Amino acid sequence: MPKRIAIVGRTNVGKSSLFNRFIGRRQAIVYDQPGVTIDKLTATMRDHSFTCIDTAGFEGKIAIPDCELLIVLFDGQVGIQAGDYKLARHCQLLTLPVLYVVNKVDKEQEVRVAPFYKLGVQPLYGVSAKIGIGVNALTAVISERLGGASQTVVSKPTINIALVGRQNAGKSL
Repeated sequence: MPKRIAIVGRTNVGKSSLFNRFIGRRQAIVYDQPGVTIDKLTATMRDHSFTCIDTAGFEGKIAIPDCELLIVLFDGQVGIQAGDYKLARHCQLLTLPVLYVVNKVDKEQEVRVAPFYKLGVQPLYGVSAKIGIGVNALTAVISERLGGASQTVVSKPTINIALVGRQNAGKSL
């Protein structure tokens, strides 16, 4: 059975964006409004046999899915929020491995990670799930933590096709 990785965090921290980046396609809906993800989504992580779980944002009650590794995601743009303290404290009590990740951080904004050390968790990984910065390094850490050397699978080549044309020319038919 593939090892499971769950992504948890407050609403709108980028859990679905990171999930989509991990699996290599847009399965989860990404929208800048709370409450869009209401159910857990699962998919196989691209180039690995790990199962990735996208969860809805928590509001007061923290539900941790059954998994072998937990990714706790914070929002580097808005900074630390009250819910982040609660989530960090809760996850520190867990017996499973936890990776703490600050999202929405590109190369010029790496200083956005530093304030999150106030949560008392480390190490912290800075990523931009939207544009992919730091995701390969995070994937390497995940693979290392879960014994991924034997978990890597060969990806099949894909063919991308685009239909282009004037408006109302029948491209959608």
